[in-house]
Amino acid sequence: MSSRSKKKLHKYGVQIPRSVKEAYELDRINGNTLWRDTITKEMKNVLIAFDILEDGKQVAPDRKFIECFMICKICMTRKARFCSNGAQTPELSRSVYSGVVSRETVRTVFTYAALNGQDVMAADIQNAYLQVPISEKYLTICGPEFGTEYAGKKALIVLALYGTRSVGKDFRDHLRE
Repeated sequence: MSSRSKKKLHKYGVQIPRSVKEAYELDRINGNTLWRDTITKEMKNVLIAFDILEDGKQVAPDRKFIECFMICKICMTRKARFCSNGAQTPELSRSVYSGVVSRETVRTVFTYAALNGQDVMAADIQNAYLQVPISEKYLTICGPEFGTEYAGKKALIVLALYGTRSVGKDFRDHLRE
């Protein structure tokens, strides 16, 4: 295995968990709740993307199952991102990318604004994709990160979730509207 494809196990001296179960176990071993708190914060933000079904409720046959999982990382602090497994979604024949402005364009705009005394305003949309309805019809099974109330239940994915192949297109189309 090349060094490019190896996943880091530690960063800044902190072990990076590969699953929610492992994150909770690390917290237990370390006598803290740092990973649990990070996962709870992410799930609080991301829970709006799901319509959790009551036990026994039938699901429309056009819904495709997709696995979802938590990715943990260290960026000065602990971070967690809840994602879907895009490899389980079909390839799309149309463009799925959302454009990104180049660094040179931003510099040009800032220079133009400074030379002409214009104000520049910027914004960051937290969990930007969660502002957008998803165009595909997916279903998942809630894992331990959903808490004991929802773990094991089926859930419809109703908002664009990181990982699906159409999420960039959905976000771009939403901004266009």
